[in-house]
Amino acid sequence: MAAVTGTVRDVFGFSTHAGPKKTTAGAFIETCIIDVTFSGTYASGDNASIANVHTAIASARRDGKTIAVVSAGFAAPGDLNAAAIGAKTVATSTNTVTAELTQADMSTEWADGALSTNWVEGVKFVVCYTAT
Repeated sequence: MAAVTGTVRDVFGFSTHAGPKKTTAGAFIETCIIDVTFSGTYASGDNASIANVHTAIASARRDGKTIAVVSAGFAAPGDLNAAAIGAKTVATSTNTVTAELTQADMSTEWADGALSTNWVEGVKFVVCYTAT
């Protein structure tokens, strides 16, 4: 089985939470929420992947700045065919976010197998990034 891929449906909630914070290089760290649906066959050994998160954020900002993802975390569950679906063990590598998808208890990993395509609400992730 291969990892499922995420599609960013929306980017919103742009902010500099808790006041302006900077990286060691002096770039401001900003935040936003991404709304993501997943497709494919889920394999717990491979997890779920959201590629090119920086491109989705840049497209939503529309200010021409270069976006670099710093970190990401689970923000709110989605609704997949009337079943709550969440995420845990969220990690970032460059501009790709990976996570284990979870069942309604937000703790038990999603069972291996094909995901439904009936997304009512996408899974929400908070993303910290820089814009230079």
